[in-house]
Amino acid sequence: MDTRETGKHKSWRGFFSFLAVLVMMTVFLTGGAAAEQTEAHTHEGWTEVETLPTASGQYYLAKDIEISSAWTIGSGVEISLCLNDHSITMTSAGIGIVINGGTLNLYDCGTTVHSYTIDKQPATIGSGTGSFTGGYITHAAGKAGPAIHLRTNASKFNMYGGTLIGNDNLRDQYHSGAVDLLSGTFNLYNGTIAGNLGSDWLGGGGVYITSGQMNMYGGEIRHNDGGYGGSGIMIYGGTLNMSDGSIHHNTGNLGGGVFLAEGTVSMTGGSIAENTANGVGGVVVNGTFNMSGGSITGNTDSGKYGCVNIGGTLNLSGGNITGNTSNKGGIMCETGTINLSGNPVVTGNVNHSGDEVNVYLQNNKPMNIIGEMTSGASVGITTQTAPTPGNPAKFGLKYRNTNTTSPDNWFFSDKGLDVIMMNDTSDQNAYVAAKVTLTYDGNGADSGAAPASKTVTHGTAVTVEGAGTLKKAGCLFSGWGREPGIRRTVESEDAASDDEGRNFYASGDTIEMNGDTTLYAQWEEGHTVTWQNGDGSVLDDKGWKNGDPEPETEKTPTKKPDEQYVYTFSEWDEPVIDEDGNRVYKPKFTTKLQKYTITFVDEDNSVLKAATEYEYGNVPMKPDDPAGKETEKSILTFTGWSDGTTTYAPGATLPEVKKNMTYKAVYSAADKPTATAAVGLGAAPSESPSASPSATPTATPTTAAVPSATPTAASTATTVPTATTVPTAMPTVAQTETTAPTATPVQTVTAAPTATPPTITATPMVNPTAAPTATPKPVPKTGDSEDLFLWTGLMVLCAGVLAAMLVVIPYLKRRK
Repeated sequence: MDTRETGKHKSWRGFFSFLAVLVMMTVFLTGGAAAEQTEAHTHEGWTEVETLPTASGQYYLAKDIEISSAWTIGSGVEISLCLNDHSITMTSAGIGIVINGGTLNLYDCGTTVHSYTIDKQPATIGSGTGSFTGGYITHAAGKAGPAIHLRTNASKFNMYGGTLIGNDNLRDQYHSGAVDLLSGTFNLYNGTIAGNLGSDWLGGGGVYITSGQMNMYGGEIRHNDGGYGGSGIMIYGGTLNMSDGSIHHNTGNLGGGVFLAEGTVSMTGGSIAENTANGVGGVVVNGTFNMSGGSITGNTDSGKYGCVNIGGTLNLSGGNITGNTSNKGGIMCETGTINLSGNPVVTGNVNHSGDEVNVYLQNNKPMNIIGEMTSGASVGITTQTAPTPGNPAKFGLKYRNTNTTSPDNWFFSDKGLDVIMMNDTSDQNAYVAAKVTLTYDGNGADSGAAPASKTVTHGTAVTVEGAGTLKKAGCLFSGWGREPGIRRTVESEDAASDDEGRNFYASGDTIEMNGDTTLYAQWEEGHTVTWQNGDGSVLDDKGWKNGDPEPETEKTPTKKPDEQYVYTFSEWDEPVIDEDGNRVYKPKFTTKLQKYTITFVDEDNSVLKAATEYEYGNVPMKPDDPAGKETEKSILTFTGWSDGTTTYAPGATLPEVKKNMTYKAVYSAADKPTATAAVGLGAAPSESPSASPSATPTATPTTAAVPSATPTAASTATTVPTATTVPTAMPTVAQTETTAPTATPVQTVTAAPTATPPTITATPMVNPTAAPTATPKPVPKTGDSEDLFLWTGLMVLCAGVLAAMLVVIPYLKRRK
């Protein structure tokens, strides 16, 4: 056996063995990891308990626990408890867990999925369409009380996991919410507060805050019923700071998401969404609500307020309030205050009719613009009393104090009205304004139409139009007035720039539109005098008041030249006077014939006769007919003059001049005749064959001279000699044979010039011997090149086969 082959087999076996081991290790490690993930939490360093502890430490439940009285965590005690997929159930009415100066850190590592009811609270665990995962804290059915109660300022509840569900406070006058925060601090990092019922007296389905502070960093508060209000969170004092997490799908009477009765809410992130209520679907604000981020969206209610109802103070500098539905839309400022700055977005909110209402200002109470509005801000405005033309509604106090740009960059009217600042710079406020219209009245005109009306934004300056096409018999239009009978006076023209006291406006004046305005045409007795141009258009138009001298015009009429004449104004004709006394003057003109230039050029555009000026109607004079021409192969004969369309024969009269024209000479072409020289002896030359080549040395050709195979110069002649001899040391001459109409050959010799060639005469020999003709190289057929490529390819193939055999055969022998 070949040892090298054996080595190869061993190498392959080793390689595949390595792969098999690698695969087995991968499967083993992966399976081990998967197995580890499904194992129960080990709680290394934690203590397993079957009863609730009272001393500080880290514990995890070994089973579900039922308690009949409150589990109390005393002052200074800090307990970390992992529910470990188990439950704590309070089997009697009252508080489940009391934190009285201590700290509870709640965790859960459970994976069991539980269902619960979402359409009726307190929720029933084990049925319904809602779901949560892991351990939970609840009350037994029919037993009322909050799950957790924080009693003192030092009390702290940190929720990292688990679910507070099914707790009922409906008839409790003193406590409410799954978490009842009387004092202390509640930090919600993760976990769920769901399916709890708040008090009819106090409200607060998920969390009830009397004082203290809640910080919401994450987690969910959902599917709670607030009873009186605050289905998600009710705040009767204290503080809520919300930076993340979600308060959603809660229901109740007032404040489906959050009810802020007293205290402060600061929202920098998170969402209050999809909550419903009979009164206010989203947020009731009777305290102070600071919103710089996060979103309030998709909340609905059937009441008469807005989804965010302001009875306290809303400081709005960011975040989104969008897509809410309520009687008054997104935000309703009922009796409170809205302070606005930054880049908030309040858009897309609607009332019950589907009309967009974003910020509704009850009693037209304006917002305070307390800072600069920045990029991204967009706030829709609706005032209770809509502005009318000339009476804008104020919505933003002191806007100009902190902003230099127009308020319509950040605000818009929900009703499509204008957002403006007053032209009066002392007025710092922003307004919603109705558009205003300037209308023109003919005031007794008996024909024509007044200028079109113009609708603009309140406070816009509009340029006053002229009379349009208005006419009134026996009267002249003098301008426009605010009243039908205004007379133009110096005082009225010099009125204040703000239009106060001004009654008259001439065409081109400006009027500031601070309300709907009608201007009336003003008429004075008189007539019009009109001067026309040569085409009937108006050159000048002036009014002529009765008793004044007849006006004159300083303008000169014109008439466009035509093909035949140029027109020059001479005088005015007698006026045409209509029945109203109006006069129209028409101009008179003298005429002069137009002049045009005529040019004659040859067929190569060279000038045969320079441009000559003729008056309209004259007949141009032609130059002499050009002589015929010869080219190398053709004889050209002049046949007439062409204007580009028509060719006029020699001797024909050209048409009358009516425009600038260039005539071009036209020629016909005929081929030159050629002679054929006979090849061989016996061809007689002409009696006096001659050749006068330029710069050709004297030479006597001999019959022994033989031309080279490739001539260097070709001789072209009308007739060709029978034979051409080429001297060995003389200029090379090539023989060209053509068919000639006569048998008389003429010899032409063309020789290469020298630096100073003498003039010679070549004397032809009588009956010269014909010089041999150079034999051309054969032109290969198309198939020749194809055969060449074929043979080349075969040779390369054979060489390749041979080389392969020389390499393979020795290799095979060595293997044997």
